[in-house]
Amino acid sequence: MPEISFQSLFLFSALFRVFLILYGEWQDAHMEVRYTDVDYFVFSDAATLMASGKSPYERSTYRYSPLIAFLLMPNSFLHQSWGKFLFSASVMNCLDMYWIVYHSFNDNQTLMYHTPMTDLLVGLLIHRILKLRGVPEKLCTYSTMLVLIFRFALDLPFCFFLQTLAFVAFNKEINHAGAGGLWAELVSNRAGGQNIPSNISPWSIIGDESSIVVSTDRSSCFDRNKVALQMEVLCNNNGDNICPEGGVGVYNPGFWGMNIEQGKTYKVTLYIRSLQPIEISVSFIGSNGLQTLATADIKDDDITSWTKKEILLEAKGTDRNSRLQLTTRKKCMIWLDQVSAMPLSTHKGHGFRQDLFDMLAALKPGFIRFPGGSFVEGNWLVNAFRWRETIGKWEERPGHFGDVWQYWTDDGLGYFEYLQLAEDLGASAVWVFNNGISHNDQVDTSIILPFVQDILDALEFAKGDPTSKWGSIRAAMGHVEPFDLRYVAVGNQDCYNKNYHGNYMKFYSAIKGAYPDIKIISNCDGSVRPLDHPADLYDFHAFVSEYAVTGNDAGRGSLLKALAEADAIVFDSSKVYGTPSYWMQHFFKESNGAILLNSKLQTNSSTSIITSAISWENQEDNKSYLRIKVLNFGGNRVNLKVSFNGLDQNSIEAEGSAMTTLTSNNVMDENSFNEPKKVAPVVSPLENASSKMNVMLLPYSLTSIDLLRKSDVIQLPGSYDVHTSL
Repeated sequence: MPEISFQSLFLFSALFRVFLILYGEWQDAHMEVRYTDVDYFVFSDAATLMASGKSPYERSTYRYSPLIAFLLMPNSFLHQSWGKFLFSASVMNCLDMYWIVYHSFNDNQTLMYHTPMTDLLVGLLIHRILKLRGVPEKLCTYSTMLVLIFRFALDLPFCFFLQTLAFVAFNKEINHAGAGGLWAELVSNRAGGQNIPSNISPWSIIGDESSIVVSTDRSSCFDRNKVALQMEVLCNNNGDNICPEGGVGVYNPGFWGMNIEQGKTYKVTLYIRSLQPIEISVSFIGSNGLQTLATADIKDDDITSWTKKEILLEAKGTDRNSRLQLTTRKKCMIWLDQVSAMPLSTHKGHGFRQDLFDMLAALKPGFIRFPGGSFVEGNWLVNAFRWRETIGKWEERPGHFGDVWQYWTDDGLGYFEYLQLAEDLGASAVWVFNNGISHNDQVDTSIILPFVQDILDALEFAKGDPTSKWGSIRAAMGHVEPFDLRYVAVGNQDCYNKNYHGNYMKFYSAIKGAYPDIKIISNCDGSVRPLDHPADLYDFHAFVSEYAVTGNDAGRGSLLKALAEADAIVFDSSKVYGTPSYWMQHFFKESNGAILLNSKLQTNSSTSIITSAISWENQEDNKSYLRIKVLNFGGNRVNLKVSFNGLDQNSIEAEGSAMTTLTSNNVMDENSFNEPKKVAPVVSPLENASSKMNVMLLPYSLTSIDLLRKSDVIQLPGSYDVHTSL
């Protein structure tokens, strides 16, 4: 049996270790866990590890191994050019680990294995190995100092500002989150179809074939969507073929049934023409098809040309599952198009459903990314989101079929409305545009310039002077002043497509030339190594904002799921509730513009506790707070000791300090329409609030400890750090 030397084994193990590290980085880059907030990195990463039965500190254990392993290799190996390359790569990899672990694993919280003493011991070991190799003393010292200075340079700041990495709301057109959700339009499929013949669903016919025939033709007055709904009424109010008592016609149930509430007013708009005089009833009818909640008549003796009709209907009753109905008892040929019903009670009259807007606003997002992800790309470019098709008068917008999520959108919620939404939320707009790439086809860089010009026109629409070509259209829509659009993302998850880099550079050069203030976001990953193209920011997957834990233990949004990630708002036509994950996000909404404090968790064994701390100011009362967030991912109560090093003992006010806890009796508990806050934060006063105190953590809980700082005590934020111990 051949003899295997120790050095050969060590070389093999070192190479294998590097492979594992690179594979781990690749796995991290492709995992379906995304983050919304800088100090949320701690909870999502650690909770995911703990949920799989692993130590929350596991990932950082390979921190020094590649550097030390290659330092122990024989000189003869290092003298080979490829050996020097691998050695250099391993050193850079190790330095990358410093950066990644420090910034994504919790800024100084990997304390079990990586204290300053550990770094010093590693430094001494490196120095000793280099010296044994015959490296000159000064070079040994300088090399060791370089590594340690790089390490300690990361620890020197006690804190840093989170203003540029703020909490993000990722607004996607998926599952009717926009059309049928945030956008308050009640009618689904306003135009009655897209083709000839057309599937007019969800429109339904009232009456049988002996009394009415419904079809579609291309006679609309709107050039960008020529399809109109045609009703040939065969019955009459007298004669041999008498119409039913309630008339014949069509009705639309909306997306989930229309929520009509007593006392509220709704604006119904439609375009109509007929070859004969008309008498049509426009009504909201209850879910049983019998109760009339509101009604008005349209009578016109001469309507041979397309005519716009607007009716205000005040509801005399309430039904969460009602429908809009258009009926007549007079024989005629009628064409209908662009039928709309909107409540007058939308947010600021801007068309946003107020309860859903309030849920978004409560999260205090710093950014809002729109209009989606795959929705932007489309399965095919022909069905991609096109901004210019979504501006102007709503009835003139052609709409489009979202072939990724397989439903039609009328695009009432368009480019203009998304910009308005960001402004209304007080959030920065992040516009994601199509860069000539869909899921199945893409435009070659040699012919991408029309797409580039399209985006320049879009930026002029958002930011241009009201006298400019596209800025004047924005002004005509009611927003004379330019929108504050500062960020654009070139594509969505497109980095590895063959034409992305070439297309990206065309967009980048053109945008920077015309709008140098615009920050451009690349789809490529710059977290591990520098990008090979210019970019102000990078968005490898979803602007660190889209993340989801799925599986049997997640249900439709359980407490367990919330402690490992976050998602959504659930709604129907009339009701809305936040999942436990939605409420979890409330713990991070104050992080915009906050200061991330140096925090340390002291424990003698593996633990299910993760902590972080910030200093933040309440914009409503200008009071300053210290916030400690603690995740207990274990099934036992934990007594946590909290102390602040360097903080004045008298700087905390007990009155005004509070503790907020998100937990439940069962980790599988979920919220529902019947119990919308079964799992929701509970706020309690913190009577023992001080710079040194004990806090009891409930099992499977997320806790926020907010300490009110006295206004008459002046102390620089970050001149202290937070220590927690078990």
